Amino acid sequence: MRVPRAGAVAALTIIAAVVLLASPVLAASVGRIVQITDDANGDNEVDIATNPLDPRNVIAGWNEYEVDDGCGYGWSTDGGRTWGHGILRQAPRPDGGYYSTAADPGVGFDSQGRAYFSCLYYDSSGTGWGGAVYVYRSTDGGRTYTDRFLAVSSIKLARSHDHPFMTIDRTTDTLYVAYSVFNGFGIRSRSYVIQADADDMAAGFSAPVNVSDIQKNEIFDLTVETGPPVGGGSARTVYAVFGVWSTGVNWNEDKIAVSRSRDGGRTFEKSVVVDSVVPMPKFLPGQSWRTGNQPIAAVDPTNGNHLWVVYGEYADGDGDLMVRESSDGGKTWSARRLVGETAAGTNQLFAWMTVSPDGSRLDVIYYDLGYDPAGHLIDVTYAASWDDGVTWSRTRVTRESFDGNLLPPAANPFIGDYIQIESFADRARLAWTGNGDASTEIFTTTVRP
Repeated sequence: MRVPRAGAVAALTIIAAVVLLASPVLAASVGRIVQITDDANGDNEVDIATNPLDPRNVIAGWNEYEVDDGCGYGWSTDGGRTWGHGILRQAPRPDGGYYSTAADPGVGFDSQGRAYFSCLYYDSSGTGWGGAVYVYRSTDGGRTYTDRFLAVSSIKLARSHDHPFMTIDRTTDTLYVAYSVFNGFGIRSRSYVIQADADDMAAGFSAPVNVSDIQKNEIFDLTVETGPPVGGGSARTVYAVFGVWSTGVNWNEDKIAVSRSRDGGRTFEKSVVVDSVVPMPKFLPGQSWRTGNQPIAAVDPTNGNHLWVVYGEYADGDGDLMVRESSDGGKTWSARRLVGETAAGTNQLFAWMTVSPDGSRLDVIYYDLGYDPAGHLIDVTYAASWDDGVTWSRTRVTRESFDGNLLPPAANPFIGDYIQIESFADRARLAWTGNGDASTEIFTTTVRP
C-alpha cells in the first residue's frame, strides 16, 4: 500500500551518483532504459504486462500521486519505447461518495488480448469506509478502460482490504485477485482469493476463499500463481504464497508459506511452511524508505507440481534473497539457494520472480545496494538461472544508482513495495521505480540472458 503523500515540495537539490564497478560475470544484454512517467508527483509500485497477441502492445500500472483517488496507467504500441498515460479516478464508495486514495495496481492480458487493471481504493480521511478493489477492462490495448467491475469491498471501520494483486490464467481466461483483510499492524489478518471469468465479468467475482489454515497470525503479502492440473485435481492448479507475521513487534514476515488448490482456486489444501526467516528491519541503516521480505512464487508452465519461491532473509545482518524449489506440489522443498550478493554484506531485496514459457529459466528482478561501496544507493539487478536456482548469473540493469531517501512522493521516502518482471522465451521485460528529475518515476527495459 502506498504511503500518504507529503505536502508540496518547495525546492529540490538533486545529487546524481554514478557508481562504477567491474562488470558482473555472465552479464545479460540490457536494452535501452525507458522512463515511462515524467512528472513532479511521484510514482511507484509498478506492474507491467505484454499482449500475447501483439508483443508491441505493453501496459503498466503504478501508484500515482498527482491526485489522491486514482491509480496511474500507461500503454505502449511500439514495444515499450514510447508511452501514453492516464489515471483511473473516482471509484465509488457504497454511500455514493468516492474513495480518497488508491494504490497497489496490477495489470494483465487475457488470451484474447483484452487488458485488465486492478486497483485498491480506500479512505485515508477517517470516514470509516474500509476499502474496495475494482478491476477495469480495456479492449483497445490499455488506452482506455471503459468497463469497471467491483471485485470486493468492505464497510467496517478499521478493516481494510490491503495489498491486492491480480493474476490472469490465460489458459482458462480466469482472473484471480488475492488480498488480505488487514485489521491493523500487530492484529490478526486473513488472506483470500476471488476469481472471475473474463468472458462473463458481468456475473461478478466469486465468494472469497481463505487460502490458509494458519491461525493467530497475520497472513500477508499474498500472491497467487497458476499452472497445469496435477494428479487428483479437477481443474487448473493454483498456488497461494504468502508471508506469516507471527508478532506485531517485527515489521516483516518471519515465515514463508504456500497453499495449493487443485480445483482452480475453489478450495485450498493445508498450508506448508517453506521456511522460517529472520525478518528484515522496517528501515535499513541509513535509509528512510521501508523494506519488504515478501515471497514470490513461479510455477513451471509445463508441470503443475514444479514451483519455486524467492524471499528475503536477514539472518546475517543484511538482506539476502533465497530460492527454494518443490517438485511435488509444495509438499517438500529443497535446501536454500542463494541468489547471490553483489558485494559481501550488502542488501538485496524486493525480488519478483517469473519463469520462461518452457520452464527452463528462472528470471528475477530486485533492488540491490551492493554496487555502491557505501551500501547506501540503490540499483536494479536482473538474475537468471537455468538449473532451478542452484546457480545464478547476475547483471546490473541500472546505469546510475539512485538515492531512495532523496525525492517525493511520500512524507517519508517511499520507493514502493514491489517491482516487476515478465518472462519470454529469449528475453525478460523489467519495470521498477527510480529517481527522475523531480520525483520518483517508473522505468522499464528488456534484457536478453
